[in-house]
Amino acid sequence: MRRGVHELPISTAGFTLTELMVALALTGIIASQLFLVLKLQHQSYSSNERALDVQEDARLVVDLLSSDVRMAGFMVPERVAIASGDGGAAAPDRLCVSDPEAINSDPPFLDNRSEPFARAEVSSVSNDSVDLSSGHLDIDSDGNNDFKVQAGIIISDGAHSHCARITSITGNRLEFTPALASAGWILPEPRAAPAIIYEIDGPNCPLGLTRNCKLLSIEVEDLQVEFGVDDVLTDGIIDRTTAEFPVHDLNGGLHDPALIRSVRLTVVTRTPQDFEYTGPGYPGAANRAAGVSDGSRRRQFTSIILPRNLL
Repeated sequence: MRRGVHELPISTAGFTLTELMVALALTGIIASQLFLVLKLQHQSYSSNERALDVQEDARLVVDLLSSDVRMAGFMVPERVAIASGDGGAAAPDRLCVSDPEAINSDPPFLDNRSEPFARAEVSSVSNDSVDLSSGHLDIDSDGNNDFKVQAGIIISDGAHSHCARITSITGNRLEFTPALASAGWILPEPRAAPAIIYEIDGPNCPLGLTRNCKLLSIEVEDLQVEFGVDDVLTDGIIDRTTAEFPVHDLNGGLHDPALIRSVRLTVVTRTPQDFEYTGPGYPGAANRAAGVSDGSRRRQFTSIILPRNLL
């Protein structure tokens, strides 16, 4: 006799509540670990992307700086070709290079780079301003003023030099910042030249590295400038065993700005802070001291440039 449907055997296979809870717990643990791995991979990827971005920033900045330094001294005397401000052990340096686009080299009377600066004569100087002789703002006589507000200015007496940014022009008076380290160092026949100025976090300029007060990069933390000056042995060779390299400060009257033969630039960029990063801090460059770890990754680039107009 056939068995009825209700008489078929019933399976007892399945999960108990305890087994189900254990399985859910194990699944949660595995999922959380997977999410943690993915999070760490994403953080590493983002961090590397930021590091690559600041690295590319540094390369572009060094390329632009190098190009300007190579042109320093075009149509101007050597003594007003390059100047800097030394930030010492705790701050960035400031760099000024003569502006090759400021002076019109077309007029036939400009046969050499000394002639236009027969007009760029400084009649008086104070710690934060300089007066040029009447009409000498237009040093190449092309009808245009060659000094501009927010652009750089180099002042030199042949033994010292000063790198600054013009803040205002009234008549023949140019006011500038920062002030001269000490008043009274200008000797007879001082000269001033229009320049390009690089500075970091300059007064009344955007935060970051600026060129004539226009922002280049917010990623650049430091700019260090060192010179090779052939004025100790004057033998055409920059001697590291003497005081010819590295020279950090041209404002002390110990070195002749006209005998600069090489410029070493160091640029340091940093990423935004990532407090999970515990690597080294600011690496130290030139005469600026190293710093402690602060959660930022840094990239450092150094380039040595030969200013071809000074060689």
